[in-house]
Amino acid sequence: MEEVPLQQQHQNNIKKLIIAIFLVVFVFIYKSYNPIKSNYFLKCPFLYATGYKCAGCGSQRAVHALLNLSIKDALYYNILLVVAIPYLIIGLFLEIKKDKSYKYNNIYRLLYSTKTTLIILIIIIIFWIIRNTPLWCLY
Repeated sequence: MEEVPLQQQHQNNIKKLIIAIFLVVFVFIYKSYNPIKSNYFLKCPFLYATGYKCAGCGSQRAVHALLNLSIKDALYYNILLVVAIPYLIIGLFLEIKKDKSYKYNNIYRLLYSTKTTLIILIIIIIFWIIRNTPLWCLY
């Protein structure tokens, strides 16, 4: 096993601490403050400029709803974000793990292949279009 110099370990620990602090602050803010009722959260520039919702519209409200265990509301605000969470968690786990084993490399390649990226892009575009049509009102 390769030895990591003490200074590099210290820098890595500082990075991890900064990320942990950021996540705690992020979770506290999004759990405590409702983006619907607060003017401090960013508004979607695409919606503002065009009057149409982008694929990310409602994500802040969905995160707030999820942190407050209101899954039904989260799905209503942005179903794509809620459905993507397992994919994002697995990807984050693989990035943190950085395991060189065959099993993890195959999963990593599957999640981040060109084909998968293209499929995700197509799903986002279809979602973006459909949520701006009368079909979306049926949901």
